[in-house]
Amino acid sequence: MLGEHEHEIDQMARADRFLYEMSHISHYEEKLKALYFKKKFSERMGECKPKVDSKFALFPLHQQLVFRTSVSVPRGAHLNHMC
Repeated sequence: MLGEHEHEIDQMARADRFLYEMSHISHYEEKLKALYFKKKFSERMGECKPKVDSKFALFPLHQQLVFRTSVSVPRGAHLNHMC
């Protein structure tokens, strides 16, 4: 719709020019969704973490230690150096 007025871009109102420029961004919707996900991720993790931690506390201590070790080993500097 705005493409047919490309020759008039200099005379367009600021809002119309903005819409025209936005319509030329490739994968615009996907980029917006990715930015939204990134912005909300920390907030959602903050909501989930206490729930997960409370459930995790119900496990016996030896299972908690095995889990924490299995999570921390792949992050270790020695393992990264070996790979």
